[in-house]
Amino acid sequence: TVQADTLRQTLRMPTSAGKVTLAEYASSWNKRPGIKETTRKDYESDLRNHLLPTLGSHRIDRITPNIVRSWYNELSMRTGEAALKRAYRTLSAIMGQAVNDEIISTSPCKIKNGGKFKGAERPVLSIEELDSLALSVPERYSALAQVLAWLAVRPGEACALRRSDMNLDSGNPTITIRRRISTKTGTFAFDTPKTEAGKRTISVPPHLVPIIRDHLLKFTSLGDDSIVFTTSSGNPA
Repeated sequence: TVQADTLRQTLRMPTSAGKVTLAEYASSWNKRPGIKETTRKDYESDLRNHLLPTLGSHRIDRITPNIVRSWYNELSMRTGEAALKRAYRTLSAIMGQAVNDEIISTSPCKIKNGGKFKGAERPVLSIEELDSLALSVPERYSALAQVLAWLAVRPGEACALRRSDMNLDSGNPTITIRRRISTKTGTFAFDTPKTEAGKRTISVPPHLVPIIRDHLLKFTSLGDDSIVFTTSSGNPA
């Protein structure tokens, strides 16, 4: 095996770096720069709840495909599919970085489609159901419900909208998604969308323009930086 690896130029001699545990390496991995704080919190949750209790004490260079497969099968019996797949993607990302760092030669994450998840199709409200919803919620949130439905924006994106993001006076009324809001850190935290594609300008249907205008008049403070959708206490909705 050593001779074959030498010919393929993939032989790597053991180093002290490979003697670190998964817990030690993952802690450093999750502190690397360039990760959004919300994403970092998701990784922390995966590590704490699904990875470290079983794999944390293993030396990273001694985690084999069989160990990963056993962990995966055991986890599948006590958690949902979405959490299972996300935890596997986290482990795979950690091991992929370990390969790049030349701590291990290959990743032990070799389960076919182990991280692929296709959730059930989400139900869509009918026009009648949407109208009923808009009438049943407090007036302050009626426009928000319709913006979420008609413009297909995420709640965190809609609740981060400011007056300056609204362009309702042109012949082609639009809103621009520039940021999102999250409470994963325990407080309201504004951030940019996860990808550049998440920053986008969306056309507003003509029937929605007077609904948004009325909301701005009644419930949104003056000033370009004012949050459009807020609670009665002024916090983002």
